Amino acid sequence: MASIAAIIPADRARIAVAVVSVLIGVALIGLAWGRVVDEMALLKPASVLAAVDAGIPVTAAEISGAARAAQAAEDGPAGARASRIAGQLHMAAAARLGGTATLAGLAEYDRAAAQFASALADAPADRFAWWWLVSSRWNSAQHLAAAQAWRAAALSGLFDPELMFARVEGALALWPYLDNSARQAFGAQLVVHWQWGPDGLAELLARFHARE
Repeated sequence: MASIAAIIPADRARIAVAVVSVLIGVALIGLAWGRVVDEMALLKPASVLAAVDAGIPVTAAEISGAARAAQAAEDGPAGARASRIAGQLHMAAAARLGGTATLAGLAEYDRAAAQFASALADAPADRFAWWWLVSSRWNSAQHLAAAQAWRAAALSGLFDPELMFARVEGALALWPYLDNSARQAFGAQLVVHWQWGPDGLAELLARFHARE
């Protein structure tokens, strides 16, 4: 009997540890479930966006439907990504509707800018959302707003190989609208990018100059 009595407390302790582990696991699953649901909801919008980027024919109705689906996930754990995807889809819709040549295209650019701003409200360091905000403002001829967004995009990271050439080209196009602090940021970017890839940067500068 003494040996059984000695075993029972140990068993109870093991059971208690197991129960606590299970409860922690359930809690973690509960916390992650919302993210899983949101990511599943974004599968369709992301696939439509990938098709657009790849040049695969996509109807305007499909783009609009995908944008609405992405916006429906904005309030969840993946809200920033949902907003950015919705914004990119609105950019695609604007291009399909004639861009700045039509009122419908301009409206889509405005919707895109609003989505990128929403993404940045949730994720202020999202360098891609900053760049898309620059692009949406530039495409809708809101050059001063685009210049302000460019400065914020530059401040989100001095060295960014993925966006290096886009930032340089954007700054050159926006140069008349950049304030002194933005121009200083551009100078710092040039120094870093020249050290990283002088050939590509020189080619970009020459190409831009040839267009002028």
